[in-house]
Amino acid sequence: MKLFGLKSGENADQGLTVRSNIKYGDKHAFDVYRAGEERLPVVVHFAGAESGDRDSYAGMASYLARLGFAVVVTELPGGGAEENLTAARQLFEHLKFWGAGEKLDINSTFFSGDGTGAWTAFTAGLKVDPEDNYCIKPMGLIGFSGVYEPMELAKLDYKGARRALKYGFGIGKEGTMADGVVSLITENSPPVFFAHSDGDGLSYAETMLLKTALRRNGVAYSEFRAAFRRAKFDFYKKAASPEGAAALRAAARFMTAVTDKTEFSGEYTEI
Repeated sequence: MKLFGLKSGENADQGLTVRSNIKYGDKHAFDVYRAGEERLPVVVHFAGAESGDRDSYAGMASYLARLGFAVVVTELPGGGAEENLTAARQLFEHLKFWGAGEKLDINSTFFSGDGTGAWTAFTAGLKVDPEDNYCIKPMGLIGFSGVYEPMELAKLDYKGARRALKYGFGIGKEGTMADGVVSLITENSPPVFFAHSDGDGLSYAETMLLKTALRRNGVAYSEFRAAFRRAKFDFYKKAASPEGAAALRAAARFMTAVTDKTEFSGEYTEI
C-alpha cells in the first residue's frame, strides 16, 4: 500500500526540510517538517503549554515526516484553556490559506498533542463547527501521554500536576477547571490514537477514562502501551529509542489506515 507516493512505514528517500518560526495569530509561531515535494497529509501537533520548547519535538516530527507526513509543531500560550483554543483556531485559519501554497493536504489533517496539548487537540477536534469555513475538520485525533480530564489530573496528584494545571489550563488565573474531553465524544467522533506508558501514572489513568468513552460510543481507536519497557512520560519524543520509534510507527500506521479510507477497526500495540 502506498500513501501519497510513499510506502507506509518506510523512510522517504527525499531530503527532510524544516521551516522554523512561522508566525501566525497573536505573536504565535510554528515549525513545519516534511520530506519531498509531493502534497502531503498533515499532522498538527500541539506541544504541552508547560514545555515551551518546539525544538524538543524535532526528533519526533522528523521521524513522522520521513514516514510521509507534513508535521506542524506549535506551542500554546499557556494563559488558560480558552486562550489555548483561541490560538488553535488562529493556527487553523492560517493553515487554511498558507497550506494551500505549501502542498499541504488540509483535508487530510490529524490533530495531535502531548500533555496538556492533547486536551487542546482533542477539544478543538471534537468541537469543530462544520458550518465554520475557517475550521479544519480532523480525520483523526492523536494523543501522546495526554491529559484529557483536567479535574481527574487534579484529583490524582495536584502537587505533581500543578505546573501542568497552571500553564495548560490557567488554574490560579481563571480560577476554574477546564471541562474534559470525555463528555465531547459521540458516535460521530473521528477515530483516535493514543500512546501512554505504565511508568507515567497520570497519563495512564487519564487514558482509561478516554478508552471507556470511546468504547461506549463505538469510536474506533488504536492504543500504544509501553507496559514492559521502562519509558518516561515523554518517551515518544525520543525517536532514536526503541520505544519512541515504536510509538511513532504505530501512530503512522493509524494515520495510514484512516487516510486509506478502508474499514478501520483499530490496533493494540504493547511493548
